Amino acid sequence: MNTELFVLFRRNFPFVVREEFTVRSILENRECKIIEKRNEQNRLIGAAVVHNNTVLMLYVDKEYRNRGIGSELLSEAEHVIREAGY
Repeated sequence: MNTELFVLFRRNFPFVVREEFTVRSILENRECKIIEKRNEQNRLIGAAVVHNNTVLMLYVDKEYRNRGIGSELLSEAEHVIREAGY
């Protein structure tokens, strides 16, 4: 799964200067909660990564933007943060 998340991140943020090691470290951190959104074909189209009270990453594949998916991910991330007591 982490490879799929990394590919989605790179595809949508090619201009972000963040080393692959850094991104993979975030995605593989067991303390992080990963929230995924998939399409009908089970293809990953968006994700949010939460660590403690911080949303470290939140992204939606370009072709799926402006459909409320990012808002759903943010809402779920906020819920995770509240449930953790923050």
